Amino acid sequence: MKHKRSNLIWGIVLILFGGLFLLQNLGWLPELAPIVWGAIFAGASVLFLVVYLSSGRHEWGWLFPTFIAAGLAAVIFLGESGFDGEWIGALFMASVAAPFWLVFLIDRQRWWALIPGWVLSVLTAVILLSESAPEEILGTLVMFGIALPFWIVYLRNHKHWWAAIPAGIMTTIGIIVMMSRLVESTSWGPRLIAAVLFLGFAAPFAFLWLRRDQYPTRWAMYPALGFLAMGLLALLAGPHMDWVWAVALILVGSWLLLRGINRPKLKS
Repeated sequence: MKHKRSNLIWGIVLILFGGLFLLQNLGWLPELAPIVWGAIFAGASVLFLVVYLSSGRHEWGWLFPTFIAAGLAAVIFLGESGFDGEWIGALFMASVAAPFWLVFLIDRQRWWALIPGWVLSVLTAVILLSESAPEEILGTLVMFGIALPFWIVYLRNHKHWWAAIPAGIMTTIGIIVMMSRLVESTSWGPRLIAAVLFLGFAAPFAFLWLRRDQYPTRWAMYPALGFLAMGLLALLAGPHMDWVWAVALILVGSWLLLRGINRPKLKS
């Protein structure tokens, strides 16, 4: 019954919007003023909210069109009122983030909602700070902000060992962004940044491999060794890294080619 009602509501909404666009394209309806579009989105938001409240709190899927439509309406109204672009962009981003937070608050088992909710909240803060904070600070904030929910997921339940990988990688990128301003003018800066990047990428895989008795992560040895080797090469080779990459690719390609040629044929 709920699925049928959902189809009916979405069908009506899509037909109304499609008919509106069709009438405008045919020239039978004048182009609507932005304030009218704002009222339409506000009305749609109210409709979705009523459907959610009448469906029960666990039908959280309706929260997304409710908040997004409300965000679009607010963007239009504020834009027509002359508000600054950063505030408008941040408000819309917050309207997209809000339903994810509510999903988690409604059902604590849906911890996955924290990740997009937090990331979108960080982007909201970045938009607000975009005119006042240096780019490196904003970049670091974004990367650390994206890494944080993955760290929380892993630390809350070690069974979610996979979360340590994006957490470590995003943290490393955040460190690199922060380092870039400090060492960009030095001759050894690019070498150090490349080394830290690859060694940072190796760290979460090495960590998971060391805990292979607890997690099914014996495979993590291979990316850990690969990134470790690239980090050491970047640190030692320095300006000759382009030559190292070329030779390494040729050697790996040759090994794969020889392996393919020498592989025994399967008996049919």
